[in-house]
Amino acid sequence: MNKNILIAEVAEKTNISKKLSKEIVEAVFECMSDALESGDNVQIVGFGNFKVKERAARKGVSLQSKDNIVFPPCKVVSFKVGKTLRDTLNGGCDCDDEE
Repeated sequence: MNKNILIAEVAEKTNISKKLSKEIVEAVFECMSDALESGDNVQIVGFGNFKVKERAARKGVSLQSKDNIVFPPCKVVSFKVGKTLRDTLNGGCDCDDEE
């Protein structure tokens, strides 16, 4: 599913126009992005948690020149699935989280 399909599905399920659905979906993403940029976690109960983590600098090899390079530290967004969604995806079984 991409953003346009999500917009169409929200419009259909809520019986609103695609234009209004697009505004709502984009506002939700903007709010989530703003929260993550300011260092807050985004917790959607039953769905999952989005969290910004610091990735340490690491060594790698350039695929083009084969030279050793160092990737600088950076921030990445991690996602941990919520129990309700995890159980739904696994057909209702109570699977352990192995992180």
